[in-house]
Amino acid sequence: MTPTIDIAPLIGDALNALRDQTELEAVIEPQVQHTVDAVIAIKRGPKVWHFNVEVKPWLNRTTLGFLKEQTRAGAGEWLLVTRYIAAGQADELRAMNIAFLDTAGNAFINQEDLYVFIKGQGVRRDRGTRKGDIFRPAELKVLFAFLCQKGLEEKTHEQIKEMTGVGLGTINRLIRALELAGYILKLKGRTRRLVRKRELVEQWVMAYPQRLRPKQMIGRFTGPREPWWMNIDPIAFDAQWGGEIAAKYLTQYLKPQLVTLYAAKQPDDMIVRQKLRKDPQGDVEILKRFWNFPKLDERADVVPALLVYADLLATGDERNIETARMIYEQYLAGLIREG
Repeated sequence: MTPTIDIAPLIGDALNALRDQTELEAVIEPQVQHTVDAVIAIKRGPKVWHFNVEVKPWLNRTTLGFLKEQTRAGAGEWLLVTRYIAAGQADELRAMNIAFLDTAGNAFINQEDLYVFIKGQGVRRDRGTRKGDIFRPAELKVLFAFLCQKGLEEKTHEQIKEMTGVGLGTINRLIRALELAGYILKLKGRTRRLVRKRELVEQWVMAYPQRLRPKQMIGRFTGPREPWWMNIDPIAFDAQWGGEIAAKYLTQYLKPQLVTLYAAKQPDDMIVRQKLRKDPQGDVEILKRFWNFPKLDERADVVPALLVYADLLATGDERNIETARMIYEQYLAGLIREG
């Protein structure tokens, strides 16, 4: 289930676009328990089809990873609503038999007596970059720290700044926005508590590869054919493993094909020693670390599990998605459980 930030107008725009394209009547139905983002009914004459709605404001490789996992688990009759689906993405979703609507009028529905497939409609203005957006790059850094460091939201703004490197103005605006959206509860005195963390985790891992990760990229390289990284201690270079290598160490399950390293700065000594060559298509990626808090578990050489989870889902690769599920169950489910 997606957080309630702006989903009502997003769903409304998608339903209006469907009406414009097909003349089908589509309405949002009331929910009793609010266990899904919305329930809609699509009507044509006396015939009615009901769908549980899953809202994903951004559609990217990570989102597709979630959708593949849901489809495998048998999520029932549901429908994806998002801002925009490109033609290639529409084909991929149709191949997966995932029903969808977007606000531009692209759609796919394959039910008994109801078949709709529209692609190639032009993108409309994205609402996702408004002033109150809590998923901009700087805000994503603070949210990451909140989700990884239990109780950090209760600390002073200065303490939060020390762990995130984000300015006080951004921290103040984010906390206010989270309070207004119902993700931070104000308790007695000045105490704050982060809630609905599962929703925030889902939104963070979808926004991260699109909005923050590209800004952290130091460079891509090609390394030796042999697994040179197995004999490397990244901490010696003020760095940590992310992505597939981190997942291997956390689960003992995955055989890495892509080397991901998060570092304070470009590790020139390691690059020279391992004979890494710059290559925009290389299998080694080095990104700038964007957090300042220490890891408290025994695997100090890997990034926090939330980031490993996001890196894996962002690939859209089946083997990585399966490993991401293991990471979630072993390391994240307990972390985000409500008190």
